[in-house]
Amino acid sequence: MPIVVLRHCPESVVLLQAEISRRGLRDDDAIFVLDDGRPLTTSVYRKVWGQARAAVLEAHEIDSPRGRTLSALRDACIAAWLKNAIRARRTSSPWPSVLA
Repeated sequence: MPIVVLRHCPESVVLLQAEISRRGLRDDDAIFVLDDGRPLTTSVYRKVWGQARAAVLEAHEIDSPRGRTLSALRDACIAAWLKNAIRARRTSSPWPSVLA
């Protein structure tokens, strides 16, 4: 799977690359897993996403639909890729389905 670097968040890319290197992850390994190595469940994603939104957003932003769900975030990300002329072949990679 090709690595897609978005110009909007180079700091995040650096952090993720460092974590991947530190843990010695392979291309098919998950970055975010439970303590015992199992994949995160949908309920864990939803809980953590809600906590993260509450921690960083203003009240009026929390009440807005933007980013309310992980799928909304995924869809916005894919739309931005397409708007910025990222080839469709790259957006059809397995990554977008991870957050479904």
